[in-house]
Amino acid sequence: MMNNHLSFLRALLCGLLIVESTLPGLTYGKPSQRHISTYSPPHSSHKLRKKDTRLLAQLLYGEARGESQQVKRAIADSVLNRTGKRKWWGNTLDDVILKPYQYSCFNKNDPNHKKVKNPLKYDSPVVWHECLDIARETLRSDNIDDSCGATHYYDDSINPPSWTISRKPVLTLPTLRGGTISFYRLDK
Repeated sequence: MMNNHLSFLRALLCGLLIVESTLPGLTYGKPSQRHISTYSPPHSSHKLRKKDTRLLAQLLYGEARGESQQVKRAIADSVLNRTGKRKWWGNTLDDVILKPYQYSCFNKNDPNHKKVKNPLKYDSPVVWHECLDIARETLRSDNIDDSCGATHYYDDSINPPSWTISRKPVLTLPTLRGGTISFYRLDK
C-alpha cells in the first residue's frame, strides 16, 4: 500500500515538473509522453531479477552517482526503454547495458570501469544503496517512466553526440553541478 502511495506522489510531483519550465534552456516532457514501464525480465526467477538490479545499479553508480534521484530515475528508465528492441540494442538488460560503447562506465578505458565492479571500495554505502534502491524501484512492473520514453541521454559537460543533431530532447533535467542532462527518444 505504501508503494502505491509513493508511486502516486512521485507521479504527481513529476506531473508538476513536466509543465514548461521558466528557467532558460530547461524543458520538461509533456504528460502525454509519460507512461508505465513495460519492462519485464525474460524469466521471473529471483536470481535473474537480482542480477538485473545489480547491473542497473552499477550503471547508475558509474553514470550518475553524484546526481539527484530524479536524474538517476530518468537514466534508469531510458535504459529500460532500450530493452526489447532486439535489432538495435538487445532484448535483455545485459544486452543493452553491456553493449560496447553504449554506457561509458562499462568501457575498459573509462576511469569508472573499475569503480562499477566494486562500488563499496570507492564510495560510501549510502551512495551505492541509493543506486540499488532506484534500480529495484525502476524494475518494478508498475514503474512510471520518468524519462518520457527516452532511449538516450547526454550530459552537457561533454560535446553533444552526433545523434543529437536535428533532434529535440524529450526531457532536460538540471544536474547538481549546475549543468543539464538532456534525454532523447531515438527509434531505430
